[in-house]
Amino acid sequence: MDHPDDQQQETWSEYQPRDPEITGLVQQLAANGLVLSQIEELIKQALKSKLAELSERDSGYDDVAWEVLEDLRTPPRNRQH
Repeated sequence: MDHPDDQQQETWSEYQPRDPEITGLVQQLAANGLVLSQIEELIKQALKSKLAELSERDSGYDDVAWEVLEDLRTPPRNRQH
């Protein structure tokens, strides 16, 4: 069965990012059934999340407070003590 975005994937890969790992990740997501609009939404959300993080830092949190926030955002099994 062809992927619904086969043509768009080919075009997307022509203008791919310089980092081949990004292209590989996009291809893996597509292979698991995501369409490009869903993948692009994931990319947008990741970029928005990073911008929000940077905005929080610029709003006056000091480094210690930022580390506490990061620790709270980390799932308990991955936290370092």
